[in-house]
Amino acid sequence: MFQRKNDQINMIYAIHAKVQGRVRYKVQGLYRSEALKTFFESRLPKEKEIFHVSPRTSTGNLLIHFNPDISHDYVTALIKDLLEENSLYKRSQQTKSSTNSHHQKLLPVHPSNFVKSELGLKIKEQVAQF
Repeated sequence: MFQRKNDQINMIYAIHAKVQGRVRYKVQGLYRSEALKTFFESRLPKEKEIFHVSPRTSTGNLLIHFNPDISHDYVTALIKDLLEENSLYKRSQQTKSSTNSHHQKLLPVHPSNFVKSELGLKIKEQVAQF
């Protein structure tokens, strides 16, 4: 479950998304990274659709409780968007991209799955660029 963007691998994928309003992700770079944990704890709760964030540096997992009216795909796209803004994460991914080049690609999420909002429209535009 890897996606290549700008010659860089973004490994963020849902490992449990069967409960509406709750999703657990595996996030490359979160394992043993207090800086990325702090980033998630400070940045994600600012989004009105996100209710609770629980990043675990011991596992590299990120648990998110969110508004059940939005899709898991929307939350995934939001996290990817936020990580693109985070220069620390981008640097760590650039060093790992050459070692992970053998992983498969995922197709981008279809924009029709997103909630219509200002942020949703921004994410739709980014997804449409793929």
